[in-house]
This record gives sequence, structure tokens and C-alpha cells, in this order.
Amino acid sequence: MTAGAGREPVIGVVGAGFHATTNILPALGLAGVPLAALATRSEDGSRSALARFGSDGAAYDSVEALLAHPGLDGVIVVAQPADQLAITHRAVAAGVPAFVDKPLGLTAAEARTVARAADESGAGVQVGFMKRHAPVYRQLRTLIADGSLGTVRSFSVQFGCDSTPFCRTEAEFVTLAAIHLIDLARFLFGAVATVHAVNSGEGAHVALSVTLGFASGVAGTLELTGLPSRANEVESVRVLGDTGFAETTDAHTLRLHRTTATPADLAPPAPPTGPAASTSATAVATSPAPAGPAWGTLAEADVVLHPAESAMSGIGRDLHLRGFVGELRAFADAVASGTLSPDGAWDNVATMDLCDRILASSAANRAARPTADGVAALVPLVFGEPGAFRDEMVARIRSGRKTGSSTLAAAYALTGTPVPSVGERRALLDSDGRPAAVVEYLEVVETTLATVTPELAQHESPTVDAWRAAHRDYFGTLVEPIRAHLADPTWTLTDDTPVVATVFRALPL
Repeated sequence: MTAGAGREPVIGVVGAGFHATTNILPALGLAGVPLAALATRSEDGSRSALARFGSDGAAYDSVEALLAHPGLDGVIVVAQPADQLAITHRAVAAGVPAFVDKPLGLTAAEARTVARAADESGAGVQVGFMKRHAPVYRQLRTLIADGSLGTVRSFSVQFGCDSTPFCRTEAEFVTLAAIHLIDLARFLFGAVATVHAVNSGEGAHVALSVTLGFASGVAGTLELTGLPSRANEVESVRVLGDTGFAETTDAHTLRLHRTTATPADLAPPAPPTGPAASTSATAVATSPAPAGPAWGTLAEADVVLHPAESAMSGIGRDLHLRGFVGELRAFADAVASGTLSPDGAWDNVATMDLCDRILASSAANRAARPTADGVAALVPLVFGEPGAFRDEMVARIRSGRKTGSSTLAAAYALTGTPVPSVGERRALLDSDGRPAAVVEYLEVVETTLATVTPELAQHESPTVDAWRAAHRDYFGTLVEPIRAHLADPTWTLTDDTPVVATVFRALPL
């Protein structure tokens, strides 16, 4: 599709740094889109970059000058992440459709400002999530949508690179490196309902494990690592359905496994269209499973889809397979047809919101880890006197066999220890007075020997009767100390004496 009467749209570019000259500008040429104008910090720099790519386009030294280029239909922004937001705002304010390399804003709040501005001016926005245009992922999306895998249940993503030279923090790693795979999860599976993230790394060293639950019911994990050990970048996606699964390897190979072989599985794939380096084969048809046990037939089928290999492909193979050519062709076509809308900016807000949620969950889980200083400041929790009984209680709590405790309400005043509250943490001490674990309270309930529920009792005893027998005996040993503390020789233990029952979990140190 072309602009006007059979012409390509007039596209200008802002930026001629490493990423622009390595990926975007070469891909623009491979997509068949002329480079009409280029702006960098100097006109000479722009002219030199244009010459490098064989373009006779106009050279500018500012964004404003580029946006005033005669007949400009759209602009591609490939600047430093910190600058892209302001540049895009200028383009949108001028009503010029914009393609912006990720990230467009470093948070959802920043991204939202551009989306609102785009709504106001009507300018279309496309963000450079090129993996959405990579042939392997477009083919994978087709397999998910057309039922080739049956009902999709789960997925796993692995991405790793040595991001330490350009990402100093977890937030930079997420928004500058891992963001492509985070966006890809949304592209493949839709709206995200739940997020849980844990980062075991520190500083520039990131080892992030993310579990996502989707509104569709699909669940999946992202293993995202930015470590020196990942000097060789890795990227894979596995999607599992009821009747098959699909796996991708480094954005160039797709393996489809199904539980039913058909004649279609044994036939060559349909002829590809477009450049051989950018096209995968079509999906495999499904059919009823054969009669008899699967192990007694040739029922399993694997189809491996991959690009043609050629010594003549040059950089074109990489730029097609990683999606750079496809995303720029899609931008040019949308500009030419007038179909690029502000919706692209709002879709970017959803991806940045997911990044925000991952970072927030990671931060919350990091804060939840007990630290030496934090444990030292906690209220101590002891069970009995030092010795065998306390050692047994500590061992049971640490192993998870004991997840609750019950104490006479009057005993808290006797020991001077406050009644715990939900969410509070206390330091469980061993017989040597050293912290053995951190106990976090999940429930605090006032009950009695007569009214304790099976749900509460099960955290300490196998049955309610066993719980009552054990606690009646133990509480009996506290009658005299409580009488002395209350100066009330008539105080006695009954089935209706208030008891504080707690439910907790043990956090290892």
C-alpha cells in the first residue's frame, strides 16, 4: 500500500545513533521505504548519516526543522530513552504520525501523557515492539488462535543477555531490555490479571522470575536475566495446549508438536510468500486422534519451521527475522492509508503498566525478605523454656508442621507481650536465644476451648479433640501464675476462658 497516487509516504527520522544505524535505518531500506529526511544534533552529522545509507534526503539539526519538512507524512524517533518522550510529544502536537522505538516513557504515567496528547491531536502512534512483527511470533500467534494447540493452558518465556554494560538497575533492565518479552506476552495472551515477581539479583545483576495470570485463564512464567554469564543472548518461548505445544528458539525456529499425526504433517509446508528469510510455514491441520493406545501407533507429530539459510542474505536475514523490517513496513503502510491511530499509544500504556506492576511486585517481595537488622528489631517469640520442648517447637515451625499457636488471653498480660496483629512479624528464638526464623501472622482470632474451629485447630493438631486435650493440659500449668499476677486466687480455667488463636507462616532467614 502506498501514499497518495502510488507513492511511498514521506518519512523522516530523528536520531542516527548505534541502534538507528545498526537496525532501524537498514531495515527501513529493506522495507522499501525511502529516507526522506534525517535530524541529529548537527546538520553535518545528519548529512553524513544520510550519505552512509545512500540517501539524498534532507539533513536537519533539530526536531522542529524536521517536523517542518515539506510534505512530511510521518516521523520515526530513535533517540535516547530519556529524550524520546519529549520528542514524541512535539511530533504528536504537530499532528505528525510517529513511530517511536521502545520505551515510550519509562512508566505508565509517562506513557499516558503521550496517549492523551495523541487523542487530543488525532496523531497516530506506533511503538517499536518489533517482536510483534517477527515471523516466528506471528506464526506462533496464529497457532494459538486457530486451535492448532487445542485450548492453551500455560507458557514459559526465557530471555537472557548481558545487560550490565547499559542497565544499572532492575528498572532499567525491565524497561530497556526485557520489555520486548514482557510486551510479547501481552501480544500473545492478552490482558494480564495477576503479577508476582521475584528478583534474586542485586544492582545491575538481574535474575527476575515473573508469574503472570491472564484474564483468559492462561498462566505463564517469564525468566528474565541480565547477567554477565548471558554474553550469548538467549530467547525462547514455549506454549502448551491440550493437544499440542509449540516452542520457539532465538526468534528464528518454531517447533510444533501435536498429539495426532495426519497426512498434512507428512507433507511439505505451503509455499512461503515474501522474503524467504522472513517467512515461516503455515499451521498444521488437526484431526481426531487414532484409535488404540498412543504408544502403539505413530501418533505423535513434530513439525519444525525455520527460514531458508543463504550466504547471500547478509544483514537482511537478521532484520527480517527479528521483526525490524516488518514493523517499519507496517508503520509506512498505516501512514499511507491513514489508519495509524492513537490506539498504539494506549496499547503502549498497557505494556508500561505491566512493567510497573512487575517492578512493584519485585520490590514488595524484596522488602518481605527478612534482614539481619530487621530481625533484630522484631518482638521475640519463644515457646517454653530453653531445651527439648522449645527445640521441638522451633523445628516444627520451620518445617511447616506447626503453622499456628494458641495462648490464654490472660497469659499475654502475664508475660508482658502484646497480642500479635495480622501482618505483624516476630523473631522466633531457639534455645540459644538466636533467631531461627521470622514468623508472620496471617490470622489472629479470639476463641475458647469450647468454640475453637477445626480450621484453627488443624494448624496445631490433627483434630479439634486433640487440640482441646493438649491445650487444656498446658493451660492448666498457667493457672497459678495467672492467679498470682492478677492477685485473684479465684481465677480458674474453664471451657469459656478467652483464648487467642493465631495462624502464621515461617519465613526463613
